[in-house]
Amino acid sequence: MGVLEKDNPGWKWRWDEKKLSGLKCGMVFRSKEWEYNGKTGFYPEPYNLASRDVLDMIATPAPKRLARSIDIANDEFVAVDSSAGDLPF
Repeated sequence: MGVLEKDNPGWKWRWDEKKLSGLKCGMVFRSKEWEYNGKTGFYPEPYNLASRDVLDMIATPAPKRLARSIDIANDEFVAVDSSAGDLPF
């Protein structure tokens, strides 16, 4: 609860969640991808609490994308020129 105590001087965490109401803090969000009925998009998702005075210094997290399966049937092969010697694998 260090972030809440830092952003709300004089407040201390005393294991009473009812006293969290009205407190101030910073929140880092990231984009999360969704899919529904063949359509996709992004929505903001809470990622991490941060003190309000350091929010400008925190890098935006990378978007969380959906897991995609690879379609092997449509995979294109790339021609490899082996005249230069052994292949690297």
